[in-house]
Amino acid sequence: MQQISANKTPPCIGVLGCGYVGQQLLLTQQWHPSSWYNVHQNDPQLHYPSVLFSLDDPDSWDALPQQADCLVLTIAPAYQDAVKESQRLTSWCEWMQVNRPGLKRLIYISTIGVYAEQAGTWTEQSPCEPTSLRGLLRLESETVLQRYFKTTSIRCGGIYGPTRNIMAKLAAGKAVFRGNKPVYRIHIDDLVGIISALINDVNCDVQSLNAVDDRAMSQDEIIEALSQQPAVKQMLSQAKFQQKRLDIDEGGVSGQRVVSNRALLATLGFRLQHPVYRLLTLAFN
Repeated sequence: MQQISANKTPPCIGVLGCGYVGQQLLLTQQWHPSSWYNVHQNDPQLHYPSVLFSLDDPDSWDALPQQADCLVLTIAPAYQDAVKESQRLTSWCEWMQVNRPGLKRLIYISTIGVYAEQAGTWTEQSPCEPTSLRGLLRLESETVLQRYFKTTSIRCGGIYGPTRNIMAKLAAGKAVFRGNKPVYRIHIDDLVGIISALINDVNCDVQSLNAVDDRAMSQDEIIEALSQQPAVKQMLSQAKFQQKRLDIDEGGVSGQRVVSNRALLATLGFRLQHPVYRLLTLAFN
C-alpha cells in the first residue's frame, strides 16, 4: 500500500468507472476516507462511500459529491460513433462545469491506440492519428475532457495482472489468442502506481503520459517462452486457441513501432516494477 507521510493528509479521490483499474486503485492505495466511487448493479463493496451514478443517466448525476482533489475516469466509450460519443461526454462535462465547479482535476484512462499503427517512435508529443475505431473514440474523449477539466490522459498498453493474463486463462480452460503482432502491455501494479503518482503530484500539468512496458511482445513470443516450463508446456498442449489471430497484416507494422515510456521517469520520477511481461520473469525464476 502506498505510504502517506504522517503529517500529510491523503488526497480525496472520486473514481468513475470502478472496474478492474478502479478497484485496484481503491484497494491497494491509501486515500482520504471521504474518497468515493460510483456503483452499478453487482459492484463490489469497498471501504469508501459509493454513489449511484451512470454517465448515461442524467438523473443520476446529482448524486456526485461536490468535492474531490482528483477524479479518475475509467469509463469506456459507449458508442461506436465518434460524434455520438462526443455528444454523450460533452453533455456530462457541461453539467459538471455548472453543477460541480469544485471538481476540476481529472485523470482519464486512455490507450496507445490514439497513435497510428505505423513504424516509428511515438512519444506524448507525436501527432495522434488513430487507425482503429477504438483509438479514435478514446482520442475524441481525451479532446472533450481537455476542454472542461485539467486532464491528464494515461495512454495505456494492454492491462494485465494476477487475474488477467494468459496463465489465468489457461488455468480456467479458456481459449487464448495467438498471433505475431508485437503488443505493448502494462501491469496493473504499475498503472495504479502511475495514477497515484499523478494524483499526489499536484503541480503536474502534463496532458498525456504513455503507460507501457519496455518491450512490445507478441502472443506467439510469450507462448513460446512460457512453453519452456514443463508445467506450462503441458497446459499449452491441452489449451484451446481462438480462431482469430492477432497478426501483423501484410505490409503492416512490426517491431519497428516503438511507443516511448521515458516521460514516466522524466515527468514523475516513476520507474516500472514490471518493465517486461511479468509472467516471463516468474516463469524463469
